[in-house]
Amino acid sequence: MDFVPNHLYYGDCLDVMDSWPDASVDLVYLNPLFNSNATDFGSEKQNAEKSDTVHEALTGVWTWNAEAKQRLKRLRYTSHPVERSIRAAAINLGHSGRLAYLTYIAERLTAMRRILKSTGAIYLHCDSTISHNLKPVMDALFGAENYRNEIIWKPTAGFTIPNANPKNFAVDSNTILFYSMPHHQFKVSYEPDPDAENRYPHLDENNRRFTLRPLWRSPSMDTRPNLNYEWKGCVNPYPSGWFVTKGKLEKLYQNGHIYFRNNRPYRIFYMDENKGKPIGNVWTDINRSQGISREFLGYPGQKPLALLERILEASSSEGALVLDPFCGDGTTIEAGLKLRRQVIGIDVSIFALDAINTIRLKEKYLHLPIKGFGTGSEPVGRLEIQQPDPPQFPNNFKPAALGENSDVIYQLNDMFHSNFEDFLLLVQKERHQFQTWTVQQIGMIPNAKGSHDGGIDGANVLMQVPEDDYKSLALTQVKSGDWDLGDVKAFCWGIENNNAACGVFITMYPIGARSFAHEIAEEFGNVTVGDLTYPRLQLWSIKEFYENGTRPNLPPLVNPYED
Repeated sequence: MDFVPNHLYYGDCLDVMDSWPDASVDLVYLNPLFNSNATDFGSEKQNAEKSDTVHEALTGVWTWNAEAKQRLKRLRYTSHPVERSIRAAAINLGHSGRLAYLTYIAERLTAMRRILKSTGAIYLHCDSTISHNLKPVMDALFGAENYRNEIIWKPTAGFTIPNANPKNFAVDSNTILFYSMPHHQFKVSYEPDPDAENRYPHLDENNRRFTLRPLWRSPSMDTRPNLNYEWKGCVNPYPSGWFVTKGKLEKLYQNGHIYFRNNRPYRIFYMDENKGKPIGNVWTDINRSQGISREFLGYPGQKPLALLERILEASSSEGALVLDPFCGDGTTIEAGLKLRRQVIGIDVSIFALDAINTIRLKEKYLHLPIKGFGTGSEPVGRLEIQQPDPPQFPNNFKPAALGENSDVIYQLNDMFHSNFEDFLLLVQKERHQFQTWTVQQIGMIPNAKGSHDGGIDGANVLMQVPEDDYKSLALTQVKSGDWDLGDVKAFCWGIENNNAACGVFITMYPIGARSFAHEIAEEFGNVTVGDLTYPRLQLWSIKEFYENGTRPNLPPLVNPYED
């Protein structure tokens, strides 16, 4: 479906976003229906007119059914970025409604990650029943290092929700998971200082309130020779010195921010220059939308305009493109238009989209065109899982059966995560099993026959056919002990001899930056798979995995154990 800002889109956001360009959106705010409010929107007449498809889209995502099972299958491919977190969730949650919802959101978050700019941010609004399950998925997609806050929104300060469950505390807050990309420009928000007049007790000749603070460091502070100097006949009698450098002190004086009392200088701080107290991650100053509010539309889970304004002001600028893929009542849309942003809203209910124009934006802003299936765009059908072709492995390669030597593999895994030195001792005793373990860590299949120098320890099949007439094949060789350049060259020969798309040469410790192995890998060139380019030969070490959790950058691989 065409990508056009300042439009509303009718349909499943996963279908709608499918053809949108990469890195095209500045800010995403999503508020999928909670388990507690997964109900339809609109009048009884509108509800009666809604199709079973819309009803299922709104409420069925919390039900474990055939569609949920298919989603789980798609997400459990080794190459999928959320594969590990979804596998863990499936173990912990079982085939439950909670897992069904998690897979539903994970697929859509994956699409949002693709279209989010490197300067962008995403806010996921959820409740306490699912936030702890969603966070590992967000970490996998957006990077744990890009996690910024878990915002707790407690609507209406001082308001207490009656607790109908005597087994726990009353739940009167929502959770908003905030992630931003590395180049995001966050704008700090402030709240007024209620005690400002008391903290700024003095008035100057222009009736500006101010307070004074010392410029000399206290005697108990450490000695700072670089801050010991004389200025206008004043010297701190203690070796701790001044708070600022002499150059900065002179600038403060020239700008009228120095005040002398008893021949001692003080720094002036004006009340009107104080922005207030930075807003933290617990928000208690924004009321919920209720029937007495003018903006209340009766939409389940409706969020107040002030909440969205705060988010948009903190993480976007005028002209930025804001996406709400579950726009519902359109609060995000109105907030964006009010703050001069470009907006896009998506919803599975045509009645909700119509209400945005006819109720939410009425007499405030121009109606936004609604694009959708049947309005010039055909629906994008969800691709079902296709059984991969039988793997074409190299000669003398026998894929190891799932669970082969599993006791030793589990022992290696436990030892690796507890103590690396003890792990190395176990590797010396179980070299072949170590190869099996290592190969599995990068999503490949171990060679049950073992290998000799120059052989293949693991292989797998690519999900897409690479360019340049290479086979859809990835290979790996593991060196648990000593190695030399001859081993690297022999592995390159193995890749070429099998016409494989790419390979990974694995060592226990990182290969030094000055080693000719890096030149060999660079000269070996690249392979293009889909729209991305990958090195044909990658050098990777277990030590890197142990310290940073990094894995080789491989094209998507099939999982023949399951599919």
